[in-house]
Amino acid sequence: MNQDEVFHIVVNPSGASGHTGKNWEKAEDVFRKSGKPFAVHFSTPEKGIEEICRELTGDGKKTTLVIVGGDGSLNQAVNGIRDLKNTKVGFIPAGSANDLARELGMDMDPCRNAERILRADTVRLMDVGEVEFLQSCGRIDPISGKEAAPEEKPFTRRFNSGCGIGFDAAICREVMVSPLKSVLNKLHLGKLIYIAVAIRLIFSFRKFDTEMELDGERILKWPHTLLCVGMEHRYEGGGFMFCPDADDTDGLLDICVGNPSHTAAFFRIFPSAYKGRHVSFDCVHMEKAGRVHIRTDQPAWVQTDGEPVCRSSEIRLGTAEDQLRFLF
Repeated sequence: MNQDEVFHIVVNPSGASGHTGKNWEKAEDVFRKSGKPFAVHFSTPEKGIEEICRELTGDGKKTTLVIVGGDGSLNQAVNGIRDLKNTKVGFIPAGSANDLARELGMDMDPCRNAERILRADTVRLMDVGEVEFLQSCGRIDPISGKEAAPEEKPFTRRFNSGCGIGFDAAICREVMVSPLKSVLNKLHLGKLIYIAVAIRLIFSFRKFDTEMELDGERILKWPHTLLCVGMEHRYEGGGFMFCPDADDTDGLLDICVGNPSHTAAFFRIFPSAYKGRHVSFDCVHMEKAGRVHIRTDQPAWVQTDGEPVCRSSEIRLGTAEDQLRFLF
C-alpha cells in the first residue's frame, strides 16, 4: 500500500447499541500511532454509510475504505461503492451476527484488526452477489423500519454473504423492529434475539410455493417453502452454516431451499444448521448456479446480509462482474 494513501474510516457510532463506536475508539489509537494518514467519517440518520461510500468512491480514483460495524454496515458499504475495481475495503467487525468475520476466521479484537489492515499490502478478491427485485411491495427505511410505497421499476442490491427470501428474512424484519435487540446488544448477547424470534415466528409463518429457474435451463418447484437462500459465503443469521460448500471465488451462488411439511420438523433441522448438517434432511435441497430466478406465489420478505429490504414475489440472483477487494 502506498504510504500516502488515505484510509477512509467509516463508522456507525451508534451501531450495536454503541458497541461499534467503542470498538472504533480502541482501534483509533492504533491508526494514530501508525503515522499513516486517515480520515474518519461518522454516519448519521441523515447521511448513512451507503451515501458516504458513494461520495468517497468512483470517477476512477483509487480509494481505501475501512468499515467499522457489522454485516449490515458492510452491506451498506458495498452498495455504496461506485467502483469496485479501484476500491479496497478493510473491515473491523463490531456487529451482533458477524457472519463474514466468522467465515474469514477474523479476530474480533478491534486493535488487532486495525493492525492487520495497516500492514496489509495485498487484497483478497471476493465475489459480490446481486439481487434484482423484479417485483416489490416497497423498500424498508433503514432508520424507521417502515415500508415505503411499492417500487414502480426493478432495482438491484448487492450482498456480501447471502440473500434470502422467506423465513430467514422474516426473522431479520422482526429483529429490526424488536426493542429486545438493543437490550441484548448491550449485554453482548445480540445473537440470541435471532433464535428467540425464529422460535416464535415458526408457529405463525405462512409458507409459500416456489418456482426456481437455474441458469436459464433447469426449473425446480417446491410447495410449502420455508426459505430460499443464495450464498456467496457459508454463514448467515449469526452462525448458521446454510451452505457448507459455498466458495466466494467461484462466480457461483450456493442455494439452500427448505420446505418441511410439518412445523415439528423445524425443531429437528434448525439446530443442525449450525454445523451444516441440515443438508442430510429430505426437505432441504442444495443447488449451485450462476443465475437464479425465483418466483413465489405470494410476496415474502427478502434480506441481504441480514438486512431486510422489502417483500417480493419475484427476484433474480447472480454474481457481480467485479469482485470486492478485501484487505486481509
